Amino acid sequence: MASSVAFVTGHEASNKKKGTVEWEQIAGSVDTIVVMMGIGNLGSIAARLISGGRDPGTPVAIIEKGTTGSQRTITGVLGDIEGKARAEGIRPPAIVIVGAVVDLREELRWFDE
Repeated sequence: MASSVAFVTGHEASNKKKGTVEWEQIAGSVDTIVVMMGIGNLGSIAARLISGGRDPGTPVAIIEKGTTGSQRTITGVLGDIEGKARAEGIRPPAIVIVGAVVDLREELRWFDE
């Protein structure tokens, strides 16, 4: 399903004058993108990935409080995930997974059971 993956921070240190993550470059460089600490910047990240050529219909999953009894997962696509996350009240800590691998969720959702 994927031959490459990038793990990227979605929240850089506040003392940086400019962010160093090149979202537009990453958009077309890897199959799967895992964003750590990206909930606060989700809209901007999604827009920049789309601007970099990633299809707005690319599957996205957000896993909030992963591996805890409070874990919950929402899915959508790059073009609508910010609105879905807001509507569901998604809060940190959470990770964002972007790519076709999200389509395997139903097969791999052992933790939800």
